[in-house]
Amino acid sequence: MKQTLGNQLDLFEHSRDVMLRNDVLAALEQRNATAGCEALLRPTAEYSVDAFAPIPRVACCELA
Repeated sequence: MKQTLGNQLDLFEHSRDVMLRNDVLAALEQRNATAGCEALLRPTAEYSVDAFAPIPRVACCELA
């Protein structure tokens, strides 16, 4: 039986969205709006309700 403790981070459950977000941030750090917007499509497709999404979307628009 799996026991969860409050807000404990489960690396297997949460690592995919973190990896996808890191791809977006890496593209934006390189000031590559095209790659940033393309990378942003992946987490928004897999995680439709994501509070993180509007932030890089604005950055992509500003860089373009």
